[in-house]
Amino acid sequence: DELADKLKISTGEVEELQRLVDDTMSLDVPVGEGENELADMLEDERVVDPFAQTVVGMRQDAVGDALRSLSERSRLVLEMRYGLNGRQPQYLDEVGAVLGVTRERVRQLENRALQQLQESAPHLQDFLV
Repeated sequence: DELADKLKISTGEVEELQRLVDDTMSLDVPVGEGENELADMLEDERVVDPFAQTVVGMRQDAVGDALRSLSERSRLVLEMRYGLNGRQPQYLDEVGAVLGVTRERVRQLENRALQQLQESAPHLQDFLV
């Protein structure tokens, strides 16, 4: 009762908190018959998975190679529209202002560039819109 009064909560809430504390488990507790501990089985989400990092790198290389097969203008349109090579994605009218063309022309250039990529790099089909 004294703890509940000091914390300004009900005695039921104090009892619930005590049950939660009693249910905690050390990460150093052995698991199974081996020498593994519970901490060994938990994944650290801050660590980058080397396999995933390799896949991402390979995908970026493949996309870069495919983009280099396009004309400079087509490559620029896709880089600007999709935020590639460190750019922020931009709207059709923003790209048009840079290139000095209408938003409709940018849409046409984008579609043609995507079609060229589909033909020259079919292995990237899943990454193309």
